[in-house]
Amino acid sequence: MKNSLLKGAIALSIVTSSLMAGGNAGSESSARLDALGLNVYQTADNYNIWANPAFLNSNGSQATINVRGQNTRGVMAGASVKTGGGTIGVYFGRPSVNNTNNMASAVNTVGFTAAGAIANPTPANQLDLMYSIGLNDAMDLGFRFSHKGTDNGGTATAGVVSTTTEEYSTEWEFEGGILLKELGLDVSLAIGMPFYEESVTAPAASTSIKDKGAMFWTLQGGFNIALDESSQVRVNALLGNDFLDSEVTNIIAGATTTETRKDTSFLMGGTATYSSMLTEEVQLFLNTGLIYASSVQELTNLTPQTGKAESYTLNVPVVGSIEAAVNEEWTVRSGASVTGLMLYNGQKTEIVGTSSSDTNPTSPMSVNMNIGFGYAPTKDINVDGVVSQGVLFGGGNLLSGLTSKITASYSF
Repeated sequence: MKNSLLKGAIALSIVTSSLMAGGNAGSESSARLDALGLNVYQTADNYNIWANPAFLNSNGSQATINVRGQNTRGVMAGASVKTGGGTIGVYFGRPSVNNTNNMASAVNTVGFTAAGAIANPTPANQLDLMYSIGLNDAMDLGFRFSHKGTDNGGTATAGVVSTTTEEYSTEWEFEGGILLKELGLDVSLAIGMPFYEESVTAPAASTSIKDKGAMFWTLQGGFNIALDESSQVRVNALLGNDFLDSEVTNIIAGATTTETRKDTSFLMGGTATYSSMLTEEVQLFLNTGLIYASSVQELTNLTPQTGKAESYTLNVPVVGSIEAAVNEEWTVRSGASVTGLMLYNGQKTEIVGTSSSDTNPTSPMSVNMNIGFGYAPTKDINVDGVVSQGVLFGGGNLLSGLTSKITASYSF
C-alpha cells in the first residue's frame, strides 16, 4: 500500500505541474469519446467517472491529463490510487457542466430588447475529490465532492474617475453513485449549489449583483443489454433541473432601483448506443435518442421591460462512428454526430404592457466530424488524440470552429 501511495503521489505531482503550466480549464470527456462522437456514460471509458464516481474503483491506480487546444484551450489533470480500503481520486481543472451558471449572460434574451447585465460566470479553479469502494464483487459505490471559486477585484482609473469592482463566485457539488456489475446497471445523483456576487462602485453610482438562490441537480442512469458475444446496447436516461434567482441593485444620484431575474431550465432524455465488433480489430458505434429541454426566464423591473421568455425543444441526436486497431500499439477512430434534428422548437414571450408572441423558429442543423487516434506503447501508458470540425447548416454552410484534444493516462 505504501508503494502504491508513493507512486500515486509522484504521478499526481507530475500532472499537477503540467496543469500549472497549461491552464485551468479542462474537459470531462476523453479524446477517445470525442473522436467517437459519444458522451461519457454512453460506452465503456475511463472518463465515465464524470457521470458516476462508482466507476473510479474499476479504473484503479491511474494518472491522467486532458489537454484541449484550438479554440477551447485548457487542461484537466489528476490521479487515482487504489488501496485496500477503496480508490481515492484527486483532479484539478475540470470545467462546470451544469447549465445554471451559463443561463444568465449579459446578452439579449429571446423576445427582450434589454436582458440586463446579470451574469453568473462559471468560477475557475475546480477541485474534484472522489472515493469509490467495492462492497462485494457485484457492487461498487462512489462519491464525488467538487468545489470551484474565484475572488477578484480591483480599481480602474480613467482620468480623475476611479471605479472599484469586486467579484466573488463559488460552487459546491456533491454526487453519489452505485454500480451493479452483474445487472449491468448504474445510477447516480448530483446536487450543486453555486453562488455569485459582484459590486461596481463609482463616484456617482453603484451597482450590485447577487444570487438570492441557485441550485442544480442531475439524476442519470445506464443499463447494458448484451445481444450476443460481440455486440450490446447501452441505454442511458437523464433528468436534470437548474434554477437561478438573481437581483441587481442600482444606486444613481441617491435613487435606488431593484431588478430581478429568475432562470429555470429542465432537461430530460434518453439515448441508446449500439456497439458491435465487426471483426477482431474493428468496432462499430451507432447512437440515437430523444432529448427534451426547456428554459423559462422571468424579468421584473428591468428597464424598460418586465415579462417572461420561454423556450421548448425536442431534439433527436444521431451518431455514427468506428474504431479500428491497426496493430498492438495504434488505433484509429472516426465519427460524425448530428444535432439540431428538431421534432419541436417553440418560443413564447410575454412582455407586460407591450406584446406577446408564440413562435416556432427554424433551428439550424449542426454536424460535427471527428478523426482521432490511440497510441499504447505499453500496457500501462495510453495516449489518445482527436481533431473535430463542426459544420452548421442553415442559411449557408458555416464552419463552426476546429477543436482538438489530447488525453494521456498512466496506470500504476
